[in-house]
Amino acid sequence: MVTASHNPKADDGYKVYWENGAQIIPPHDSGIAHSINQNLQPWQTFDFDNVRTHALFKDVTEEVATEYTAAIARMATRRDRNPSSNLRVAYTGKKRLGESVAALILIDCFCRLSTAMHGVGAPWIARAFEAFHHKPLHVVPQQRDPDPDFPTVAFPNPEEKGALNLAMQFAAENDCSLIIANDPDADRLAAAERASDGTFKAFSGNEIGVLLGYWLIQQWKAKHVDGPAAVLASVVSSRMLKKIAT
Repeated sequence: MVTASHNPKADDGYKVYWENGAQIIPPHDSGIAHSINQNLQPWQTFDFDNVRTHALFKDVTEEVATEYTAAIARMATRRDRNPSSNLRVAYTGKKRLGESVAALILIDCFCRLSTAMHGVGAPWIARAFEAFHHKPLHVVPQQRDPDPDFPTVAFPNPEEKGALNLAMQFAAENDCSLIIANDPDADRLAAAERASDGTFKAFSGNEIGVLLGYWLIQQWKAKHVDGPAAVLASVVSSRMLKKIAT
């Protein structure tokens, strides 16, 4: 799997999985490395034009994007009120948007500053905001476009200490109260909120999960749905949702 993800730029490239579906462990790593060293020269050159001009070639990017946007738009519960929101959100591109679904719920709850953290998230978060009838968000310009060198961050993980510094500065300059950040491949999401003293509180993944879980429970109760409901936590997540559900 080729990915920029949230790794330091020196470690960027790919993740390798074994036939058991898990990432490789010794001795498979050294065996693969040995094979790579025996094949440092490409076997042949590859002409991408031969792919794009092939009779079977079809670029489905826009088709998939349109269907995906329509699917997430159906999650909106406040679309009629979202245009009147005065909340200014800043976006910076770093994850856990799974996290993608969670981010959309987060957007629906509160709303505009965001960052793509030198990754691919900017056009997708913009489409999501449009689908939810939000006003356009404020994007951190230095981190909007893809750049494999990640020039403004040492570690492009939005949960890493210091990774949101530039977004916080931009948010303060543009009077934004909420920061949404993706990692470069836009599958991680972080959020930070400006406090009354002007400082920003960056939420942990567990805190975001609890907030989103509480919001969904309240939405479920408001619909007066009959029958049981459940919330789930992963093995590595906080059990606070259990208390909230109780």
